[in-house]
Amino acid sequence: MSRMPGRTKNRFFGQYLLSRGIITPAKLAAATEYQKQFNSRIGDYAVALGLLTEQDVKRINAAQLSEDLLFGEAALKLGLLQKRLLHELVAAQRIDHVMLGEALVSLGFVTKQQVDDALPDFLRAREEHMRTLFALPDDLPMRALAEKLFRLSHLLLFRGWGLQNQPGELEIISEQVLLSDINALVTMTGDVNTHLLFAVPQPMVEAPERWLADEKRGDEARQPEQLVLDLAEIVSRNLVASLVSEQVTVQAGEPQGAEFRLPLAPETQAAIMPYLTHEGQVFIGYVYEV
Repeated sequence: MSRMPGRTKNRFFGQYLLSRGIITPAKLAAATEYQKQFNSRIGDYAVALGLLTEQDVKRINAAQLSEDLLFGEAALKLGLLQKRLLHELVAAQRIDHVMLGEALVSLGFVTKQQVDDALPDFLRAREEHMRTLFALPDDLPMRALAEKLFRLSHLLLFRGWGLQNQPGELEIISEQVLLSDINALVTMTGDVNTHLLFAVPQPMVEAPERWLADEKRGDEARQPEQLVLDLAEIVSRNLVASLVSEQVTVQAGEPQGAEFRLPLAPETQAAIMPYLTHEGQVFIGYVYEV
């Protein structure tokens, strides 16, 4: 197994202030709790204002996962919000939203000048890191496909499971791939021929309400294995649509369950990108010929 050279971790502003010694972990925790008391997600905000019901928000969240949409895009598509009301809602939320720096100042942990001095350096560092985040090796086979796959997976995991950080280091694996508790494999054929891999730890799939549309998760006996197959289907379907828009014709087969140890045929390798959620590590990857 080989890895790309290590990269500097992308930090949130609070983590950046911690690394500079400007605040302590206890102060960061207190400021985060302060934010939670004043801030709400846009769906909660809409419910509080009487613009949506809680059931509406659940439908919108489900559409976000199954169709890769922002909250507002899904609400408009479902006809639950008009564009004018959505713009007013977003604007009102931004006015009331308390940023971390504001929370730290309000609690007396830092001065406004300290926040103003630290923020530009943090933003420059984060922008530099984001430019290299998906900078895959130039000689990686099917590099364009890999970049689309990993970016799309990161986006869906962020929206569906509250992904807390950026992807880890790309791993190039031969012989056999050690996956997770529950895994799925999708075969893609056409202009691109590859196998997509999806590995998810069991704790992440024990809350079906975080997944698909209401009508697809009405079965209380729905098994975690099926939910991972659903995730594989969502990602592969969106990937196919993205490639077709660039005149690349591909077909994705039905997702199949995969074992914890996935042997690789001779002259093949797998490129695996790990993602960390609050409930465990997810692996997304693809298999290619050397």
